[in-house]
Amino acid sequence: METVVQSPTQTVRIGPDHPFVIIGERINPTGRKKLAAEMQAGDFSRVIKDALAQVAAGAHILDVNAGVPSAEPEKIEPELMVRAIQEIQAVTDVPLCIDSSVVPALIAGLQAAKGRPIVNSVTGEEERLEAILPVVAEYNVPVIAISNDESGISYDPQVRFQVAKKIVERAESYGIKREDVIIDPLAMPVGAVQTAGRDLFTIVRMVREELGCNTVCGASNISFGMPNRPLINATFVAMAIAAGMTCAITNPLEPEIRNAIYAADVLMGHDPDAGRFLQAMRRQQQASGQTAGATDRRAARAARRAARAARQRAVGNTGPGKASSGVSSKPAPGLVRAKSIVKQDCENLRKDGGVCIMAPALSARRTSKANSSVGLWLTKRRKGEPVSPVRINVWRLSIIFLLSTVVPLALSFLAIELFDLSITVLLWVSIASIPLAAFTVSRAVLAELDRVIQILAPEETEASGADEVDSVSALFDPTA
Repeated sequence: METVVQSPTQTVRIGPDHPFVIIGERINPTGRKKLAAEMQAGDFSRVIKDALAQVAAGAHILDVNAGVPSAEPEKIEPELMVRAIQEIQAVTDVPLCIDSSVVPALIAGLQAAKGRPIVNSVTGEEERLEAILPVVAEYNVPVIAISNDESGISYDPQVRFQVAKKIVERAESYGIKREDVIIDPLAMPVGAVQTAGRDLFTIVRMVREELGCNTVCGASNISFGMPNRPLINATFVAMAIAAGMTCAITNPLEPEIRNAIYAADVLMGHDPDAGRFLQAMRRQQQASGQTAGATDRRAARAARRAARAARQRAVGNTGPGKASSGVSSKPAPGLVRAKSIVKQDCENLRKDGGVCIMAPALSARRTSKANSSVGLWLTKRRKGEPVSPVRINVWRLSIIFLLSTVVPLALSFLAIELFDLSITVLLWVSIASIPLAAFTVSRAVLAELDRVIQILAPEETEASGADEVDSVSALFDPTA
């Protein structure tokens, strides 16, 4: 009992001795107004996107339905079916399942599809049997047989089984092999029919044991109108596999369903050494690890922002005259700039025991009573927040400058006195010391500025790519 479905490059075998086959259900405009409107307008980008996503998620076969709302489906649907199949086959090579209740659309789809697709579907109604089975026999393709007839859908499993048996026998009269008839016992909404799941499992067992056919169903129907549909669908599919079902039209993008199918194949002995299951779990762990890494980076940035806000609040509350009222604990976006301290900030510095000197285009200089060292101070101005001063060590820069300029000159004078050298040597030494001094001082200045940036804006300096802050431009660009 093996149903063979093919594309030009792939063969999918459906049967009780093979892994469960997933038929992707997403390419269906029924209930998807946006997709229906796009298809009618000639836009098949969403169809292509759904096809690729389902194949990437593990779909073995793609169900293709072009049933858009139309007053003339026999005219509109065949064109849309052909276009959808062409677009899908251009981007993926998985086999297809041509899904339509319009016979001209089925025929057009069979002509456009490459390989050996499935026809979805035929029912037990005499009119449908006479219209569809000859087409199936002509193209020698498998067909899905839905177990309802002119009387509708019976709630009695025995009645539905008899309809399935009737379709199989009629198909054989057209020369269609039994293994090419896939029975759909019909999954009813369990929220409306309490025994829907149990009845379907009963019919699946009967079809397998008495008719020797494969079975399929629209798995998502079972949870219609219920909360947490992925959980119900996944549990239902696993139980249907245990009952003998060999494939289902379902949504492979739901991880609950995928994982339930992988696990069921392992338990049914259809996944040698649990290879597919282990591979799928490994992919999921890698994906979750990447997500966790991104979450950790966001948490680290949030922690740095909180630490900086705490430092700013501490600066605003160090003295009785600090302008700390109305400070938001959430820092506003901004860049570090070299700017003069406004009058109120100078007053705050003076009250804190320092001396503030207003200097255009420069930060203020201040001399602390507690610390006699002189420093050039940079400020970080943000809306609604006080100034956060950070000192640049001018003494350190001065010492570096002296060491790189005065010391070489002094050594030159000493060499002239000791070794009776000419003044030309002093001239050449002076010329050589100029680029050395410029290089040394510039490196020291840049290092000091980077240190200030790290203090005032750690999250900007640790960013990458377009978010990276250049220390010099961020400090001195007046438009920043």
